[in-house]
Amino acid sequence: MTDWNASDRQEVTSGTELVAADGSAYFAKDSIVLERYQVLGLLGKGGMGSVFHIRHVESGAEFALKVLSKQSDETSWRRFDNEAKAASRMDHPNLIKVHESGLLPDGQPFFIMEIVKGETLADLIRKAGRLPLPNVIKIFIQVGFALSYAHENGVIHRDLKPSNIMISKDEGGSLISAVKVVDLGIAKLTGIDEFNQQTLTRTGEIFGSPLYMSPEQCLGIPVDTRTDLYSLGCTMFEALTGAPPIIGENALSTMMKHQTETPPSLKEASMGISFPTEIEKLVARLLEKDPEKRYQNAQLLTHDLVQIDQLFTESGYPNDSTSFKTAPKTLVAQVSNKVLLWQNIAMAIFALGAFLLGFATSKIFAPPPTSAAVPDKKAFESAWTSPHPEETLPPLKVSQEPFSKISSDGKTRIFTFPNDPADPIGRINIGRPFFQVALGRMSLPKSAPVLFQLSPRHMQSPDTLNRFADDDITMLELIDEFQSNPSVLSVIPRFTRLQSIKVMMDVSENAFHYIDAVPNLTMLQVSHCKFSGKSLAGMKRFAHLTQLSCKAIPDVQPLVRRLPESKIRDLRIDDNNLTVDNLKAIATMKYLTNLSISGNKILNDETIALLKPLTTLTSLYVMGCDITPKCADTLKSFKHLRHLQFSDISPQDYQKLQKQLPNVTVINIVKHQEIRE
Repeated sequence: MTDWNASDRQEVTSGTELVAADGSAYFAKDSIVLERYQVLGLLGKGGMGSVFHIRHVESGAEFALKVLSKQSDETSWRRFDNEAKAASRMDHPNLIKVHESGLLPDGQPFFIMEIVKGETLADLIRKAGRLPLPNVIKIFIQVGFALSYAHENGVIHRDLKPSNIMISKDEGGSLISAVKVVDLGIAKLTGIDEFNQQTLTRTGEIFGSPLYMSPEQCLGIPVDTRTDLYSLGCTMFEALTGAPPIIGENALSTMMKHQTETPPSLKEASMGISFPTEIEKLVARLLEKDPEKRYQNAQLLTHDLVQIDQLFTESGYPNDSTSFKTAPKTLVAQVSNKVLLWQNIAMAIFALGAFLLGFATSKIFAPPPTSAAVPDKKAFESAWTSPHPEETLPPLKVSQEPFSKISSDGKTRIFTFPNDPADPIGRINIGRPFFQVALGRMSLPKSAPVLFQLSPRHMQSPDTLNRFADDDITMLELIDEFQSNPSVLSVIPRFTRLQSIKVMMDVSENAFHYIDAVPNLTMLQVSHCKFSGKSLAGMKRFAHLTQLSCKAIPDVQPLVRRLPESKIRDLRIDDNNLTVDNLKAIATMKYLTNLSISGNKILNDETIALLKPLTTLTSLYVMGCDITPKCADTLKSFKHLRHLQFSDISPQDYQKLQKQLPNVTVINIVKHQEIRE
């Protein structure tokens, strides 16, 4: 896909097919192509061909038609074919979707793809000089998601740059609604079609854009996914400062400098503008000459970007380089250099990922609170900390005014939350990959999923939850270390759109009937509760559950006996004193793809063989179990296994497992530690 500048756009108004002097194919406006698409106009043209705006004559759906120039050489033909093949393998909200490809009646190659209405990142940088830090982080979180998915599917982009990142905005033109990575023309399909790849990268031909090429790509040597991360670093650097990090007098000079010259810091490149320390370090790591010193995969990068954005969203983006001195507690893991596809078994991630992907065709970024006060970090942390049982709390401010309303056109849900940073009612996720504080005014499409986490202080009574409408919440989290007030659960049966519940509080068995009465429940997480296996097994919605997490519950046996008949895909059944018979029962779950069975001592190198019937298993988490490389042959029998997580195995055993399981991302959780500067 090309950078569609206004100067390139030419509308064709007559004839059925025209060919320019350069061999580019033009189709007349309103002509019919492939017997089912109406040509609406020319979007743009580039060195390889032209891109047309088309509409399906029956469905009315609009697409982009890319046609290769008739005068293209063999390399262009293969590059065009490569783009079609690479894009057709992708199905992700941050990547262009190809719907059809083939040859036109005159033999010209074409493919039909999703049309993206917006501007390129290059356009935005040209207009603004440099972009605000919050916008850059939000854009590159989505770019990270795109690269993670592409790399997972064996595709390396190899030409990531500002003109290959498309940005769509909302109707008002101020908020980012979608980010798309485009142009897979020189993408490398790892392990696929080797002849095609050798042709595209044969000796003497180096593809890419010199300003954004990694040192290894400049040398023309084989590259892996980490080349895209270097290019991402160059692109992010330019978005933040207005210029690429490495610029030579010509293309060759630039390529040489990528191999030898240390790029300036963001502060140096922007003439003294200060950036948060976290961002300076993140970009510097992306721009390391040695691939081994960069982020080893896009998922780790995206995780860090999300963490940074979440911290700054809650405390206010800094205007200088001041940084938080203490990072949140995190897991320190030994991770192989393969793409890390999953970081945590937490069922909240499963649920949120499913909902965000389901909503991917709508707005990806929810607007920030309107006229919301910026929360003071200390006050916010104090408000969010669970009160100790012996602590006397001031009474809550009670109001009956609803939090939400629907716009006059029926398309938008508008939340208006109390604007008190010292006493937030909770955290909300409205289409973003993390929570933000529920303060002030927020709006989103009516059908968008809403994940809400009630603050511990507002779990003292059901009054706060009662201010939500019946269809406001899709996923609800109730997490409290000390309180055991079940009355807050009494509200949830009326939530008609509620599909996922997470309860981590000390409540008795008697409160379970509130959860059992939720009409459309499909995902449930319970921990620190006294809900028994019998209650869970007897749920009215048990047959509809797709995700279940139950840690250390009383008498798990009745639940395990019902698991084989369930449709559960994601199961977390940690710390439950499972038996050999329980393992045999779990092994008969025909829909199971993700399993966490950590903390169950019955699982060892021998008993893990009982799980062999789980032929669809892709993720397995066995922290705290007696698992060693001795069971590698058993693990190999899980043909679709891609993610395996242990804890506290020796470095030697970890390396053995990596070698014995080349197609599996192996993670060894070593310990919890606090990171300080």
